[in-house]
Amino acid sequence: YASEEDIDYCWEESKAPTNNLATCGVPSTPTDGDFSSSSGTNGHRIILVHTTEGDSYKAMANALRSKGLSYTIAIDEDGNVSRLVSDDVRAIGAKSANNDSLQVALVGNADEGDRLDANSIQMKTLSSCIADWSKAYNIPLKHVTGAGILNGGSAKGVAGHGDVANADPAAYAGNGRTDPGVNFPWSEVLANAKK
Repeated sequence: YASEEDIDYCWEESKAPTNNLATCGVPSTPTDGDFSSSSGTNGHRIILVHTTEGDSYKAMANALRSKGLSYTIAIDEDGNVSRLVSDDVRAIGAKSANNDSLQVALVGNADEGDRLDANSIQMKTLSSCIADWSKAYNIPLKHVTGAGILNGGSAKGVAGHGDVANADPAAYAGNGRTDPGVNFPWSEVLANAKK
C-alpha cells in the first residue's frame, strides 16, 4: 500500500517512469492472491477507470474472484493501492475492451462522495497512477470515447467503463454501466496527472 506521504511525494514531484507501475508504492506483482486474467499480451493503449459499486475492497475482491474477473489495480477511499494482475496481462473487467486496457477500480460508488473531488486522496492517487502508466506506455492524458476504445480499436487515452458500454451497446444491453459516473471530474483528474 502507498502511504499518504508517498502519494503526496508522487503528486508533487516528477518521478521517472518505471514499467509495471512500480512507483508511488504500487508493487509490480499482484499483492492479494490470484485474480483471473485472460491469455495474451496487454496492448497498453487505454487506461480504463471503473468504480466498484460497493463500499469495501474485500467485497470487491470476493465478487471478482467468484465471477472470474479482475482489474489491474484497485484504489480504496484512503488512497491505498492494491495490484490485482500485472500490467502485462489482460484484466477481465470490461467486456469489449480488455485486450488493450490497463484497468483501475476506485472502491466506492459512481458519482458519490470523494470521487467527485479531484483533490481527494483517492483521486490524487488515481491521477498519480494514470500519470505513471501514461509515461511508462506512452498513453496520452486525454479522455477518449467511441468505438476506437474497444478491442481492435486505435484510440489511445483514458476512458471509463461507461464509455465502453456506450461504444458497444449490444454487449451491455440493459446493464446501465455508467462508472466511474456521469459527473466524474475527467478534466481535473487528467490535469492533475499532467502535473
